Amino acid sequence: MKETAKPLGDHGALFEALLHAEVALWNRLEKALWRTANSATLARYLVLKQIDASAADGGPRVQDIARRQHTTVGAASRLVDRLVGDGLVVRTPCPKDRRSCRLSLTDKGRVRMESAAGAFEDTLRTVLAGFRHEELVVLTRNLTRVAAGASQRADVVPAMQGARLDEPLPGGGFVALTNENGADPMNHPDVRETSPDDANQGSPVRERSL
Repeated sequence: MKETAKPLGDHGALFEALLHAEVALWNRLEKALWRTANSATLARYLVLKQIDASAADGGPRVQDIARRQHTTVGAASRLVDRLVGDGLVVRTPCPKDRRSCRLSLTDKGRVRMESAAGAFEDTLRTVLAGFRHEELVVLTRNLTRVAAGASQRADVVPAMQGARLDEPLPGGGFVALTNENGADPMNHPDVRETSPDDANQGSPVRERSL
């Protein structure tokens, strides 16, 4: 006898809420950054910020960019190629492994990152203005549990117990949500670089321009 699929109920509603919140937040931040003097994309800003944050440790490798930004090494490598081509990032061969390179910002890259930082932070504060600090802590922990369950990274959940909101997660950032091939389905390599205003505003499609 064939079993009847159970309705998702609360789980389905949660999925819809997570999806629309992620898309809306990404697009809101993307638009804010695009309207800055240097017309940055959110993906590029996040990578520039990661490179700057890792400067004291010698700078990240492409693999580190891919892990933190939740994408493939191939996609991260193409993004880094563009940043290098634009004069924002430089590669330096690792002293202990000449096959690998460390990444660092140029002066131009630092200016680009800093010019976008204000718009990013102001927009995020505006979006989250209705939440108390305690609510943000709980929300962060619960979203981390969802990500850990989806990616089978159960080690992340215990590490969040008692963590402050401003503390980084193990390995940096949130857990990647990928398909069975390890690729982020929202970060297809063929995605075109475009203004967020070109997107169909009636569709919940995140413009992850690289």
